[in-house]
Amino acid sequence: MSVWTYIWLAILIVSILVEAGTMGLVSIWFAAGALIAWALAMFEVSEWIQCLVFVLVSGLLLFFTRPLVKKYVTPKICLLYTSDAADERS
Repeated sequence: MSVWTYIWLAILIVSILVEAGTMGLVSIWFAAGALIAWALAMFEVSEWIQCLVFVLVSGLLLFFTRPLVKKYVTPKICLLYTSDAADERS
């Protein structure tokens, strides 16, 4: 196993820990990219291809799924104003 196997595994673990700590869907896409790159490293694919696949997978997942996740998963905050609360703001 090459050193890149451990690098991708570290990126995967750190991304998952950051995601678990924030719960804001910040780094889950990088974890997915690192997982694919780690699999490529296990098969001893060239390092530049691993990096390219990591960037492409992470970027594509971020671009295509983040708007959907923000729309359907992010909790909606409803603010109810009563006439008393509206008077206090003025």
